[in-house]
Order: sequence, then structure tokens, then C-alpha cells
Amino acid sequence: MLSTAFLYLSMLAPAHLNAPQAAIYEQGIYAYSRENSSVIISKNTTNPLRFEGGHVAEVLATGSRVPLIRGLSFGFFYDFPTLNGDYKMLWQVEHPPITTPDGRVSTGYQEERNVYVSPGIPDIRVYTFDHPYEMVEGRWVFRYFYQGQQVLEQSFTTYKPDAAEAKVWQQKLNKALNEQQP
Repeated sequence: MLSTAFLYLSMLAPAHLNAPQAAIYEQGIYAYSRENSSVIISKNTTNPLRFEGGHVAEVLATGSRVPLIRGLSFGFFYDFPTLNGDYKMLWQVEHPPITTPDGRVSTGYQEERNVYVSPGIPDIRVYTFDHPYEMVEGRWVFRYFYQGQQVLEQSFTTYKPDAAEAKVWQQKLNKALNEQQP
């Protein structure tokens, strides 16, 4: 009787209680090197170029406030401790309104991605300001969904630094990326 009651109660449990949750280890601003990365053309994303396989050259700062500096990357290290292997997940990015060169206004995008998870080995997800049109102030939210359930969310706020602060950030970024050159 007790096992039947447990089975019945577990059937009533909301699905989100069984969804894997991400562990976010660090969020911040990075000098992100795209050396040896591959370029993927994506019609779904705000910036049509997506890079896979780069690496963090240097952590420039931790936190969720991001200055609008061309070439600067922001993002987070994460893991799914209860998963192991390849998974299809929906990646969603929400951002302030951006007017793309073709005149389209984008407030975000989503696309299905293959995510390889190895417990205890964090992965990184970053966004890099490649083009002037992407550099808008406001709130950026990154999410992963697995089997229809949100399993990760991380947000950042971008802001326009004054000239002196922008110069300091640009110097930090250039120094970190130049140290990666052979």
C-alpha cells in the first residue's frame, strides 16, 4: 500500500522537479580567443556568425555588469552535474532591441543546440560584441531548456562606459589577447 501511494504521488510531482538544473560557477567579462575555432553561419541569431571552439584567454572581471566595448566577451561557466553525454537543448538569448544592418529589429533568438555534458568539467557560454550595432545598453538573459523545461538562466546588464573607463577596458582586452599570440 505504501509503495502504491509513493508511486501515485511521484506521478503527480511536477515535471520541473525532475529536470536537471545547471550549476553556474562564474559569470563575468572575458577576453575570449577564437583561435582554432570554427565559424557557423546562423540565420537565427542576431549576429549571423557563431563561433565554436574558442577559449578564454583571460578573465577580466567577474560579475554581471558589462561595459559596451567592441571585442569584449561576457558569459558564464556552467555544468549539469546530473547529466553525462550529448543532449539536444534549446538555447535562448533575450537582449535589448538591436537593429541589424538589414533593418530588422531583434530582441533575441533561440535555436536548438547539441550540448555535450561531462559532469565536473564546466563549459562556457559567451557573447562577444563583434559589431557596433550589437552594442546596446540593457538586460541580456541567457537560458537553456531541456525537454521543454528551463534548466539554466543567467542575466547581465550592459552599459556605456565613459571615455576613461572604455580606454581601461580596451587596454585590458588588447593585453590579454596579445599575450595569446605566439
